[in-house]
Amino acid sequence: MLDDPASDAVCGNGAELIDVPCGRERVWNYPAMRVVIVALAVAPATSTLLSLRGLRIPEFAYPLYGVLVAFCVLVVERAVRRRQAARWEALLAERAEVTNRDLLLGTTATLLPFRSFTQGLELARSLVRYGRVGVSLRACPAEFIGPIAPFTVPFEPELLNEAEAAETLPPPPEDAASEHATPGRHAARRGVGLRRVRRNVQLHGGWLLVALFGSIFVMEAWDSYSHDRITPGLVVATIVLTLVLTSFGGPMSVTGRDQWFLVPGGMVRRSAKPFNRRPRLHLFERATSALVLYYLAGTRWLAAVADAGDSASAMITQAETVLLLRAWLSPLPPPPVQRLSDLAAAG
Repeated sequence: MLDDPASDAVCGNGAELIDVPCGRERVWNYPAMRVVIVALAVAPATSTLLSLRGLRIPEFAYPLYGVLVAFCVLVVERAVRRRQAARWEALLAERAEVTNRDLLLGTTATLLPFRSFTQGLELARSLVRYGRVGVSLRACPAEFIGPIAPFTVPFEPELLNEAEAAETLPPPPEDAASEHATPGRHAARRGVGLRRVRRNVQLHGGWLLVALFGSIFVMEAWDSYSHDRITPGLVVATIVLTLVLTSFGGPMSVTGRDQWFLVPGGMVRRSAKPFNRRPRLHLFERATSALVLYYLAGTRWLAAVADAGDSASAMITQAETVLLLRAWLSPLPPPPVQRLSDLAAAG
């Protein structure tokens, strides 16, 4: 783990971005992913051993196995999150008089690396509970750390999505642009639909995940065709592939139930409960919130934000981390919630 105070950036408005360089994480380092990897290895091995003895796993056993694995993942994820959250709570209580910069740079061994995909959210909540608001933390490999040029001109609330926002928001100055900071110029020539598909695929496992489930679907379809009937495996494969492509921000999805909008000096979350068409708006202001950005892999980042009234986390791209920071660190005041009624109406 590296810590370099010189990498911290202080904007002209006094807003501070604390950069914590850290190494690249491997999938195996996450306990929940270890459960998934072991489960993926056990299933074909068991099937092969049974086939050698002339036995076959019943079709209904596969979805039941998937439910069991999902349950184990949730249990492990919850345990890791609660254990790390307790460590942070103890640390924040012990070092109440230490500045935000000294706390985060001096305790990276305790705070990082993350071992749960929800630890960023727990960290943001803990910082707010102990009154450490106004904190902006970016933890990532050193090559991703670059200057941030906050927005200095007013702009309308913009959906945090590199496929669209990069075209409507003011570009950064030439001296602040870098290959990691903004989408490439070739991205602007792509259609919005194609850019949206590319972005969502990158965030949700990449093309490899789509190819994996697509190949499973093709094999199950061929098996159904060979037996001249719709097999349970085809039904399960169809459902899973449809969810991968269309749900939870998948490659073919257009809207989501939880959306983030960029505003000067903060971020607006628009969310809605299932079966409720009336969206809820919450404005996170930098001065009263904590923002945590953590690099995962490839172009994927974990973003978590919290204040006294709400908290949220999302997976975003490298380009979107820069767009978020440019808005978050802006010296312009955020708009009042009353002026954001159009966002609620649009939902």
